[in-house]
Amino acid sequence: MIVLGVLLIAVAICLVFHNAEEDYNAGKSSEIILEQVKNSIDERSKGGHSTPASVELPDEQGSITAETDTDFETDVVTETEPSTNQTPAVEIDGDLYIGYIALPTIGITLPVMADWSNEKLMSAPCRHFGSLESNDLVIAGHNYTRHFGKLDRLQLGDSIIFTDMNGVCVAFKVEKIETVPGDDVAAVQQSGFDLVLYTCNYTGKSRIMVFCNRADKE
Repeated sequence: MIVLGVLLIAVAICLVFHNAEEDYNAGKSSEIILEQVKNSIDERSKGGHSTPASVELPDEQGSITAETDTDFETDVVTETEPSTNQTPAVEIDGDLYIGYIALPTIGITLPVMADWSNEKLMSAPCRHFGSLESNDLVIAGHNYTRHFGKLDRLQLGDSIIFTDMNGVCVAFKVEKIETVPGDDVAAVQQSGFDLVLYTCNYTGKSRIMVFCNRADKE
C-alpha cells in the first residue's frame, strides 16, 4: 500500500508538471502568433501589404465538447442556412487568422484562428462558427491559464475588444456569464448574442460561457 501510494503521488506530480509545461508552451505559442498578427495588421495599415482577402467561413463547425481539461471532442451539428460569412483573414505559418481579442480586465490578449481543430486549440483560441459581420461570432479556447482559463473572472459590464485583420476594432460588453453542460449545443449556437467566448471548466464536463453584445448596441 505504501509503494502504491508513492506511485500515485509520483504520477500526480508528473501530471501537474506536464499540465504546467503544456500551459506554458501554449502561452508562448500564442504570444509569438499574436506578435505576427499585430505586425501584419500594422504593415497593412502603412500600405506595406494589400488588404487581406475576405474568405468565406464555414458554418458547419460542429459542437466542441470538453471531455477533459485539455481535450475537445466534436458532435456534428448541421446548419440549415448556407454560409454567408465573409471576413478578412491572413495566413500565418499555414493557418488562417481573423484577428485578435483583448480582455483588459483579466490581462489577456490572444490571436484568433479562423477555424478550429484539437491541434489548433493548443496554440490559440479558435473561431467555432459565426463572424463579426453576422453578429454571431463564437470563439472557443482551452482553459490554459494563458488562454481562456480566467474567463470566470470576468464581470458583467467588462469590456472586450476584437481587432480584425483590417485593423478595425469592435468593442463588446459582457452581458451574461454562465456554466452550462458540455452537451448544451443551443447555448453556443442559438444564444442571440453578438459574441460568445467559452472554455471547459476544470472537471471537463461543463462549459464556462461569456455572452457579449456590441458596446454601441442599444
